[in-house]
Amino acid sequence: MKISIVVRTHNDIPYIAQTLQCLQNQQIDAETEIMIIDNESTDGTSGVVRRLNSGGINLEWPAGGYVPGKVLNFAVSRCSGDYIVFNNADSVPQNEHYLSALLRPLLDGSAQIVYAQQIPRKDARPLIRKDYRRAFGDGSVARTWRHFFSIAAAAAPRKLLTDHPFREDLQYSEDVEWSWRMKQQGCRIAYAEDATVEHSHNYDLKQTAKRFYNEGIADAMIFRAPCGFFGTFLLPLCRELLRDISFLFREHELANAPYELTFRILQRWNHYRGYRRGESCRE
Repeated sequence: MKISIVVRTHNDIPYIAQTLQCLQNQQIDAETEIMIIDNESTDGTSGVVRRLNSGGINLEWPAGGYVPGKVLNFAVSRCSGDYIVFNNADSVPQNEHYLSALLRPLLDGSAQIVYAQQIPRKDARPLIRKDYRRAFGDGSVARTWRHFFSIAAAAAPRKLLTDHPFREDLQYSEDVEWSWRMKQQGCRIAYAEDATVEHSHNYDLKQTAKRFYNEGIADAMIFRAPCGFFGTFLLPLCRELLRDISFLFREHELANAPYELTFRILQRWNHYRGYRRGESCRE
């Protein structure tokens, strides 16, 4: 059995060395290859990659043409492993058994696709910590959602990825679209709680607005569900704000409430705006 590990990089100097060393030190009974695809890094990431992954595959993506699905499909076409692990450069495995835990559902036949647990970094803002606990943790909350998946740390058989490539017309949420499409075709998706990486982003308010607006557009194209102001935006926002306030109180973070609650409102409002935009685009 052979495992291909795809790592996409872009100015990841704070994490790339630790991530690569953790991946290289995995305890797993399989041949592994690490493929790095760098996208115009200017902070020294490429030099670290050449030094630490000298025995692997190091590729440079052409300037100005980065589309996530296109890059992922290209990576799959260059992999030789039976299974492909996608591990973002800033997703740091937390122990040497990460790969074996991640691949277990694929190897025992209980699932065709699997994603890992992500824990927030120590500097993560309060509501980032809350959101990660709900999305990951023991998996109980995410199981109640329509769909959840993250390719920041995930795996699937190469044949499945070859037969069913990622869409190349989405700039956001290409992993959500692909996994949702596979689920509709009967694929089982597992959450590997014991396979853990550290991965989170403290997006500022401007970055949050942009990201969730574009994710809203993508979600409208993916799920094609009706969207109403009260049912889709206002009521869910009110419920989330109540959970947020409760969390901030329990964590003794009420002093950060003005910024954190502004973040939440911007997040939900821009996702709603994006979803409405996506609805108009698909009509």
